[in-house]
Amino acid sequence: MTAQVDFIYDFGSPNAYLAHCLVNDIKTRTGASFNYIPCLLGGIFKAKGNQSPFLMFRDVKGKLDYDRVEFERFIRRHKLSKFRMNPHFPVNTLLMMRAAAAAEVD
Repeated sequence: MTAQVDFIYDFGSPNAYLAHCLVNDIKTRTGASFNYIPCLLGGIFKAKGNQSPFLMFRDVKGKLDYDRVEFERFIRRHKLSKFRMNPHFPVNTLLMMRAAAAAEVD
């Protein structure tokens, strides 16, 4: 039996993009299949009374610096050297995510 993995993503999430870069390798190693599911992270944060980590931890000394170190460590470990952070991050992905959700409808 092949494992079915739900890959829940927002186009604006750098972490979702980096994880997506590993999907083909995971498919090859495990035979798993992936079901891509769009979500609006900003909407989830708002509904739960949260903020994005980028905003929530902006005043926590060292937190964002450490997150950056872990981010770069992940990039090096998985040899994702072509990745470049969007200079306009964070971005509003509402229209793109609506289009992705609409494209999912049969």
